[in-house]
Amino acid sequence: LDVPVDELMAKVPIFAELQNEQFARIIPCLRKRNFPRGETIIRQGEHSDSLYMIARGLVSVFDDTRAEELCQLYAGDFFGEAALLHETPRNASVQAISPCTLYQLQRNDWLALCAQHPDMRRAVEAVDTARGGGVNH
Repeated sequence: LDVPVDELMAKVPIFAELQNEQFARIIPCLRKRNFPRGETIIRQGEHSDSLYMIARGLVSVFDDTRAEELCQLYAGDFFGEAALLHETPRNASVQAISPCTLYQLQRNDWLALCAQHPDMRRAVEAVDTARGGGVNH
């Protein structure tokens, strides 16, 4: 099942405090991406500047160096927050376990949104800290 983008944003913690009219400003910044089952979405070690929100599907976050799954994420979850904050190489890979629909938010758009909504940055920093502070999944 696809989660409509406005419903998805209401579930994602970094957007939870925003009003519906504010969603309308963010939606044009989001790029819808589809990934088939088994496709790697991000690779450990690569440079990236995007956060991904899962609208449909299930993904596995894993550490390539230890061949260890770190967690699984599904519709309503997001990953890649450290890329927005730290601009460091990805510390984990993410692979689609099922067909997935994701919404990608790039750093430049996120920075512009944070200028208008500073609480978004604090929310992303809190998640980043909870997930290990600087671990780019």
